[in-house]
This record gives sequence, C-alpha cells and structure tokens, in this order.
Amino acid sequence: MKFSVLVTRKCDARCTYCYIERRDEELCRDTARACVDWVVDQLSAGEMLDFGFFGGEPLLRFDLIEELTCELRERSVKQGFPLLLSMTTNARLLDESKLKFMAAHRVGAYISLDGPYEVHTLQRGTSKRDYDRIVDHVTQASEALHFLGLNAVYGPETIFALPATIEYLSGFGLPVHLNWDITSKWDQASLEQAPRIFHESARWLLEQFRSGRKVELHPFEDKALQIVFAKQMAGKTCRMGEAEMAADVNGDLYPCERLVGREETRIGHVHTGCDQALREAVVADHRRQDPACEDCSLKTICRHDCGCSNWFMTASYGKTHSTICLLEKALIGAMYQVWGQLSEIPDFREYMYRASQRRCILCQGEVA
Repeated sequence: MKFSVLVTRKCDARCTYCYIERRDEELCRDTARACVDWVVDQLSAGEMLDFGFFGGEPLLRFDLIEELTCELRERSVKQGFPLLLSMTTNARLLDESKLKFMAAHRVGAYISLDGPYEVHTLQRGTSKRDYDRIVDHVTQASEALHFLGLNAVYGPETIFALPATIEYLSGFGLPVHLNWDITSKWDQASLEQAPRIFHESARWLLEQFRSGRKVELHPFEDKALQIVFAKQMAGKTCRMGEAEMAADVNGDLYPCERLVGREETRIGHVHTGCDQALREAVVADHRRQDPACEDCSLKTICRHDCGCSNWFMTASYGKTHSTICLLEKALIGAMYQVWGQLSEIPDFREYMYRASQRRCILCQGEVA
C-alpha cells in the first residue's frame, strides 16, 4: 500500500500550481501515531508499505518525521512488512544533520526542481540565491541518500522549455519525474505544440542511449514499460482509494494525496476508519470505463486512469478530460516514433529489463 501523510500545511514557498491550501496547521503527534496505526492495520501479510511525508514543506516538521520514521522502522521489523520511506520537499531546509538521519534510516527524497532557474522561477517565484542553495542541496543529497529523484512540474507557460529542462535536470544523474500541471487551464496553442515538444524530448532520450548514457526519465520510461507490458499493466497504473490513500493534518482520509483537503473527496478518518460506502463509490467511479476511451487503441498504454487528474478536470474519477487525452496521445506518439530505434540498443533493452524488475518490486508484482 502507498500511504502519504501531510505533516504540515505551512510552506516557505509560493508555487503557483500547488494543490495544498497553505494554512497554519500541522500534524499533531497523537494523530500522527493514529495514521501509523491505521495504515499498518490495513496491510495484508507480507505487503509492502510505501510511506511518504509531504506538505506544505515537510522539513518544517522534521522532528515529527524523525519520530514517525523510527516508529515505522521498528514496527516493520516487529510485524514483518517491507517498508519504503520517502518525502517530497523543496530542499531549502535540507542540511547535514537531516541528511545524516535520512541516510541512516533509509529515507529517500523527491526534490521539487522545475528546471533551470529561468523556468523554475516562473512557477515558484524563487530568488536566484535560493535557487542556487537548492541546487547545492540536490548535490549534497545525491551523495548522502540511497534514493533521490527530481520532480518537475510543467504547465502551459513552461512546456515550451521542456527539452531544455529535461537536458538540464538529467545532468544531475538522478531519476527525473515530469508532471503536467493539473491545476492550470491549458490553452490550445500549448496543446498543439505538445507533439513536437515530446518528440524532440524522445529524440534526445534516444541519443543519450545511443551514446551509452542511461537516463531515467519519467513518464517516457513509463510509456516504454506500458508498450512492452500493455496487457499486464492495463487498468493497474492508478489504484487510488484501493492501494493508495493519504491523510490530512487533522487525520481525514482521502483516496490520493493530491485530493487532500477537498471535503467532497474525503472518505474517512484515521480514528474511525474509512466510510466503506464512500470508499466503494470512489472506486466504482474510478473503475468505470469512460465511453470516450472505450474504442481507443491506445487505452492500455494511456494514463487516462489517473483518478485525481480526472477529478481536478472533470469532477469525476473516471471521466477523462480532452487535455489529458491530447497530452497522452502526444507522449505516446513521441515514444512510438523512436521505439524501433530505441529497442535495438542493447543498453536500452537491459535498462528496460531492470526497470521492469524495479517496478515489480515497488508494485508487489503488478507487472509479471
């Protein structure tokens, strides 16, 4: 199970696309322990717990993260469940002591970095001095932690810089996760340019593997895996409300971390558990096949099933917005254009095999 907990709504950044409302509210220790109790009780025998800390800015409550980390590690050993720990952070407050604790307790991190300074500041309003400090912290974290990835959000204003952003972020030698902004209204001009931009990015990825450099770039890697394992992965990429849940600072439960705080999506509380009727309604809506997707030849390799993205854009977990459809078709088309050449490269085939094995471990064998 994947479980995320909002440790604070406070934040030292002002990102335009943030889906968490900033308020002076933090997770108290009693509710934090109740979150741990609740999610551990949900695990089946031997099931992995993928536990994430987020905010706001979670490093503002690193004391609480330390406590929960130690408790989770102890319970993992005593109760015999595999445990992955991570946090999503803007990295401004990372320092040597925090990195030392994270390294000792194997807490991985996803650092939010949207690209070169000119791109990053468009969406985050970060000063050059702050940006340089974040980049320094990325380098320090990459040397200290067992796992570190970069999260980049692109929207209508920044999709045009995506190829340059990919090249820049990949230069850190870390996994790069590109996420499109689900909170913005995408204009037609941006969407029309997406096929060209994604193709240029896919061509760059091809050239990297041709030169012997292995680059972990999501969602391009995800699309490659879905092309190879289309039948096995169909309908299994998003499991919100089933194998994915999140908790707000007050203990309210939601089917996905991006929905935290939206009362109409609330499905329970850690002290009282899930309201099964609400949870089943979410799952039923999410599983419902969108008629618009029914006859699409790409549906087995398309992320039209991302429930939170659908909800933000259509107010339904199962109904796909035309923006999602256009962006997915552009991405899939870009990968298919280079697929034949990529699949002939021995290093890429080996990389894809390792990626599939890594995915098997993380998703408890969803991809056989």
